[in-house]
Amino acid sequence: MVRASIILISFNHEAFIEAALLSALRQDMADFELVIVDDASTDRTQAIIREVLARDEFVGRRISKIFNEHNQGVLAAVNTAMAAATGEVFVMMAGDDISMPDRLRRTLQIFSEAPEVQLVYGEVAFIDEHGAALRPVPAGGMAQRFAYPRGRFGRIYAGASPCGASAAYRRQLFDVFGPMGAGTHAEDNCYWVRALLLGAIHHDPACFIQWRQHSANLSNYQPSAGD
Repeated sequence: MVRASIILISFNHEAFIEAALLSALRQDMADFELVIVDDASTDRTQAIIREVLARDEFVGRRISKIFNEHNQGVLAAVNTAMAAATGEVFVMMAGDDISMPDRLRRTLQIFSEAPEVQLVYGEVAFIDEHGAALRPVPAGGMAQRFAYPRGRFGRIYAGASPCGASAAYRRQLFDVFGPMGAGTHAEDNCYWVRALLLGAIHHDPACFIQWRQHSANLSNYQPSAGD
């Protein structure tokens, strides 16, 4: 099985960070590294992270935490986390989402069995800030593989639907292309193209995360000029 780093990015997630952390740490396999980057939260997010990680059940786990002194934005936080991570696969999480217990195991199984796959993503269950379901998860789907046709590029995402919230990437995509440049794009747009340039994308029809929808989602946040 390939070695994994779960990367968790947080910013002002005090209401959600405990559930997110516990879902990462209580995966149904324990052999992974957790890398947390908090992007200079101004609420109790960092304090809650410390409190959760201090619990006896997590002593001895491979956990790295980086607390930015100044807010840098999502792309810079992801770059920081990937540079610090040591795994062969980066499993992405936000501090307001909840990963399903088998997410990591299913993801790594695909990467281990298919060397050509550079990116794996699954279905998501949309929930509100209180955890109530907003949209049912599609049922009965089939696994799909996406790649550029041989000798030409075709559609930019080759028919796949970017969903960074449930994605995992081979670290090769970071090592070959380097950190993402500044901009208003999301990391999934960038990494979907990187993955297709080097290989294939795999979609698992299983639900990988509960994706929390609220006004302070990281995908809605851009640092101000003064941050």
